[in-house]
Amino acid sequence: MEQIPRVVQLVTSRQRSTLRTPVGTYEFHQIAPKMFGGYGLYRRTGNFDIATPEKALFDTLYLSARKGRRFVALPELEVPAGFSASEVEHWIERIDHRPLRTAARERWAHVASRVGVGA
Repeated sequence: MEQIPRVVQLVTSRQRSTLRTPVGTYEFHQIAPKMFGGYGLYRRTGNFDIATPEKALFDTLYLSARKGRRFVALPELEVPAGFSASEVEHWIERIDHRPLRTAARERWAHVASRVGVGA
């Protein structure tokens, strides 16, 4: 049985307020338009787009670097077969702001060493 999160985190290229529904709470995090991408049709239904595993992890690293201690611990992280460390690194290199890029790179190195993928 899959776990159901209390809050669903989403990235968007524009500002949006938190949305509370009977199904769940949705928090929107704005990212620069050039950082938006890395998604495709959800393979189970094909009815909506969802981030690739690499982009979802990158977004988490990016937001944790921007938002202080948010998302700093990822205790149940598992990477799927075929996970591309180089795709995560590609997204990190697209960050224009050097301190933010450095922070994301450091977080990636920590996560990569923990789950056994390249960094």
